[in-house]
Amino acid sequence: MSIKVFTGRVYTQFKPIKTVECLIVSSGRVVYAGSIDVCECVCRNTVCEEIDIRGVALPGFVDAHIHMDALGVNLNTIDLRDVGSIDDVKKLLKIYGRKTIGGWIIGRGWSQERFAEKRLITRCDIDESITELPVLLVRVCGHLGTVNSKAIELLKLTEVFRNNPNMDAVDGIVKEEVLEYVWRKIDIDVDTYKRLLNDAQRHLLRYGITSVGFLSAPVNIVPILISMNLEDTLRVRIHLYLDGVYGSILKLAGFRRGFGDEFLRFMGIKIFIDGSLGARTALLTSPYSDDPDNYGVERMPGDLLARILSEARDNDIDVALHAIGDKALDIALSSIWETLSNNHTRIEHASIVRDDQLDRLRGLRVAIQPYFVISDFWIVDRVGAERARYVYRIRSLVDRDIAVGFSTDAPVEEVDPWKTIYAAVTRGAFDGIELARYTYSESVDVREALHLYTKGSSRVLLRTDIGCLEPGCLADINVVDRDPLELDIQEIKRVRTLRTFVGGMESLF
Repeated sequence: MSIKVFTGRVYTQFKPIKTVECLIVSSGRVVYAGSIDVCECVCRNTVCEEIDIRGVALPGFVDAHIHMDALGVNLNTIDLRDVGSIDDVKKLLKIYGRKTIGGWIIGRGWSQERFAEKRLITRCDIDESITELPVLLVRVCGHLGTVNSKAIELLKLTEVFRNNPNMDAVDGIVKEEVLEYVWRKIDIDVDTYKRLLNDAQRHLLRYGITSVGFLSAPVNIVPILISMNLEDTLRVRIHLYLDGVYGSILKLAGFRRGFGDEFLRFMGIKIFIDGSLGARTALLTSPYSDDPDNYGVERMPGDLLARILSEARDNDIDVALHAIGDKALDIALSSIWETLSNNHTRIEHASIVRDDQLDRLRGLRVAIQPYFVISDFWIVDRVGAERARYVYRIRSLVDRDIAVGFSTDAPVEEVDPWKTIYAAVTRGAFDGIELARYTYSESVDVREALHLYTKGSSRVLLRTDIGCLEPGCLADINVVDRDPLELDIQEIKRVRTLRTFVGGMESLF
């Protein structure tokens, strides 16, 4: 039995804060956390591998909500996150227009709010650069995209989605279920999928992220993940939520939440109740302030949702409910408490939470994305000053002892946890973000943010042995170059991971 001894400054948890000088790890778990004298005594009597941390050790970060397949795709396609004009998009398509996945040219990360033209990309824009291959350019939120004429022709989109308001054949704009249909039709072979997932793993480990919730997973990725697990090539702990379209498969297969092992666990399904604020498809009780005739899109009516939640509860399947707008959250909360499925339900995003909804969230798990505060710099215009105080609440949720976990929704946001922590603490006050004027009271301190990114997210994933380095916890260790609790908040974004250990084994990135 291999015993490893880690020495140096170690934070085993953040609420309350606890630091030790030494960890003893056996069979992938922490068996002792405390004084270096004890560790030295153990090593005098046992063969140990001694590891000098030479930095500061933290529990591995737990990102409660990402899309590993899309992250892998994003790392291997055209990154449009910082592009400032549609003309620049056209130039990038001409430069990188032969870099394909599944025969498609894919780009992601653009936002009309950042474009000089202040409009959406259209089919004609893409056709000016690429005509012979299908192209999909996805907005940063992942709820809206643009396809070219070749893609429309190839997938017969105008026939399949005739008279669907989320399919604009003239401009090639696809939203919500139409965009999801396009994604499902991109045929990615097994070897490519494995490469994409491995790229995503390495990227996560580079930032000290050792466990994730993988949401909206397509069913065809399940055998690939099982194969990678059997081949011992999974290095990040994955908690899998299938796309709700495939929800019945879990029931038929007899899966229960938590089914699996330490690296791959089946949890349940992800269901969309609405869309996104960026695409103006999030469902609101009052119309958008910058689009007065638009209330958003209801993707899941309450009666159907209640039936799904009842079935999930009876079959011990976890359900992750995407609810960004306050009306979507109303639908979620009514269905949850009507069916008493609160122990089998988590809420994703909860981007707009009215005061009257806060107490109804007690007893639920909520995965939030603090960096939305900064990336959605336009949010006050979108919802208006009166509703701005309800946007991206953190402190109000924490103060009600709701199980809050942090996430990035990657690749919607970058996976870098320190940017997320910076946003949670500052609310963009140093970045000219207007929302900070209305919601600075929703900020948390660095200690709380670290807790929510480790132990908090583990609660969302129904785990007690990740996100901490106490005895009995898995030895997932993130060694960073400086102590985040001793830094000025402006410096927090500069923290870097030096080494990442998963189960005590170093993972190279």
